[in-house]
Amino acid sequence: PASSGTSRVSVPSASILNIDGSANGQAAMTISAWINPANFSSYDEIAIKAPSTGGGNNFPGNYEFVLNGGVLQLGFQYLPAGNQQGYQFDATGGGNHLTAGQWANVAVVVQGLGLNDGADITMYINGHSIGTQFTGTGLTFGSQINNNPLLFGLRADANGPVNFTEEQVAMWNQTLDAATMLRLAQGLSPLDAVPEPSTILLLGLGGLLLRWKRRS
Repeated sequence: PASSGTSRVSVPSASILNIDGSANGQAAMTISAWINPANFSSYDEIAIKAPSTGGGNNFPGNYEFVLNGGVLQLGFQYLPAGNQQGYQFDATGGGNHLTAGQWANVAVVVQGLGLNDGADITMYINGHSIGTQFTGTGLTFGSQINNNPLLFGLRADANGPVNFTEEQVAMWNQTLDAATMLRLAQGLSPLDAVPEPSTILLLGLGGLLLRWKRRS
């Protein structure tokens, strides 16, 4: 778990940690975590796999789920017209819906809509959606995979300090529905959230657990 200060958990790169939308632009992802912010004065990485080629250490890479001044955001790198490296951030619902010193289940669900067709991003707090936002066209979610580690707490440039504690960070390479998001917030184990084969990465008190099942 990442906590206040300069704590960071780093998971070595592996192909299953990348969300790859390069084939058809329809990559999907869900990230869920329990967080307890001490305050809202910093940029706290819930999960980030970055940077990707062409981006600096402050770029969001393949994906970045971050608490930025108390606002949940999802970022990712993409190549717009002219092949100039860009990145997209979307804060869905706007404003700070969290309380310092209190645990909350936060989550983001992303669905790519096609090559250069953008993506829909839905944010959840305590199992309830705070809104869905469309990124706009001209970009592809998951187009910029990389061989860098998956980080929790601080991004690659060690921008900090970390002002939150996080537990039970779970990731799936698919979208989870609203009913499942509510069950996760109510205490459902992430390992039991998806009955069919899936990719699950779980960061908790016991360390790191990665479970991969091939799709039939």
